Amino acid sequence: DGLVHLTTRQYPAHRRRILADIRARLAAGAPCRLIATSLIEAGVDLDFPRGWRAGAGLDSVVQAAGRVSREGKRPLADSTLTVFEALDDPAKGEIAELARAMRSVAARHGDLLSPAAIRDWFDEVYWSIGPDRLGQSMVDTFVLSRSGADFPYRTTAEQFRMIETRMVPVIVALEDTARTEVAKLSLAQISSGTLARALQPFTVQIPARDRARLISNGQARFHAPEVRGDQFCVLETASLYRAETGLWWEGAEYLGEESWLI
Repeated sequence: DGLVHLTTRQYPAHRRRILADIRARLAAGAPCRLIATSLIEAGVDLDFPRGWRAGAGLDSVVQAAGRVSREGKRPLADSTLTVFEALDDPAKGEIAELARAMRSVAARHGDLLSPAAIRDWFDEVYWSIGPDRLGQSMVDTFVLSRSGADFPYRTTAEQFRMIETRMVPVIVALEDTARTEVAKLSLAQISSGTLARALQPFTVQIPARDRARLISNGQARFHAPEVRGDQFCVLETASLYRAETGLWWEGAEYLGEESWLI
């Protein structure tokens, strides 16, 4: 009872309704069991009695702890955040490295929320990553190899990315408001900026290669390309969006559920 899922696969207007439901449940003392991605750690003001966080970096764990007894109204002994490791699905790649660094710091500090522990964790992470992955080559290019204001912005943008996977928007027009705005895309007198702002609450960011697959399989398409070019990609197969889990773009490899109906 009270099971809720929150993820950036859900478009913002949908997430706002979910958050409102969560707050109402917590205020009423009703069952509320939230399963969320790290989205919950970024500026979401919720106050849970207890929390569980999969192993990650100390910065993420501290953010998750900030959603447990956030308002300080519960006894400290009852306000626990448990950090766990899923033995049948262990963390991989960069997350595994960050979790290892957190365990190392935890062995040296009794209070993981202390400034000393947090400083120790960042020192260990940055030391292990090394200067190349931290963008030392970019620094050398800007500071050591150039003089004046002749900076190689284009080359740097191609060689250095904070986020490796490029994300692109897909509009999920399931609500009347969104469908009304999508219908306006063919009206050249309305600026693209105005329409983009109106459609932003109904937009999900997905990897560029996955959007290309959605388009090639007919699950999404650019609307009014003669007016807007490739600015507004709209989901065509409504069943790929699920209320519980958001946009299931991996399903682009298959037919949408309604495509099987005769």
